[in-house]
Amino acid sequence: AHINMSEEGVQCPPGLQESSDPSGNIRACGRTVDNNCSSVHFPTGSSSYTQICGIVRGYAKGVNRAFGPSYYHPNLANIESPYVDGISITRGSPREHIWTYAARLDEIEGEFCSCANFSYLKTDVPSFVGNDYYCES
Repeated sequence: AHINMSEEGVQCPPGLQESSDPSGNIRACGRTVDNNCSSVHFPTGSSSYTQICGIVRGYAKGVNRAFGPSYYHPNLANIESPYVDGISITRGSPREHIWTYAARLDEIEGEFCSCANFSYLKTDVPSFVGNDYYCES
């Protein structure tokens, strides 16, 4: 699948909602307003594969708490729930975790993600994520 929102005429896939900055210069796809998370399925058909490659460009809106959702609500610490403020890449059914990109509000203050190697920051990464994640503000 190829979705480049900087290309004219490209639309968000079903399940995601388009938004843009006030100037209209940056268009992006994101979750719907009334939903804690949104999923997009990219079928591979009968093709086999050995790698998953891609580029995700994220834009922050509101307060991003990285793994805060699963910390505040332990029942969300599973792969079928909105456990992260960010992007989760999974495959298969049942889902298998591949990678998580966690978004945080700030690199040097706060909690819930081990950004910038600050040992005083609390890290509560769900066990199924393991070390397969990146955190950034």
